[in-house]
Amino acid sequence: MFNRAQWLSDAIARVDADFNRSSDTHLIKLDLPGLASTSTS
Repeated sequence: MFNRAQWLSDAIARVDADFNRSSDTHLIKLDLPGLASTSTS
């Protein structure tokens, strides 16, 4: 089940980890479970 608090905690941790990498490697994979049924094609 979708847990907003856990998702938020994970998202902040990923942004923090990205901030600690060098400036040429900023790649953040953003999972948006609320948009799982949305098609991008």
